[in-house]
Amino acid sequence: MHHPFTHQYPPIGIPFLAFTGTRDETAPPRFSESLFDAPGACDTRALANKRGANHHEPSHTYNPALTRYTAAWFKLFLLPSQGRPGSEGAVPGADFEALVFGHGPDSLCFGGDGPMERCEVRRGLPVTTAE
Repeated sequence: MHHPFTHQYPPIGIPFLAFTGTRDETAPPRFSESLFDAPGACDTRALANKRGANHHEPSHTYNPALTRYTAAWFKLFLLPSQGRPGSEGAVPGADFEALVFGHGPDSLCFGGDGPMERCEVRRGLPVTTAE
């Protein structure tokens, strides 16, 4: 979800990734954080609150990294046979697992999308946290 706007919500029961930004005044970070922190939310989920990002990050102030991490998430959870290196149908040279769940400089929470106010990815339990 890119900068989701919601006041009330049921816990999301499928794997999800929510992007927000510290300068989003339309859908403040607390909206995404409420979705992420909701009791009963899917154990596999991610939250990326980027420092300085505003509500128009997906459009007017386009951030290409947003597209990269969204596509990586989709590859892992919508097309899992294509999301992991060496698997049948995998994209040559792409390691979507490392982009989302890794600790390297290109990973979501550790520098690939820039400085984060809060970034956390979970796969059943906290596996990557950077604040």
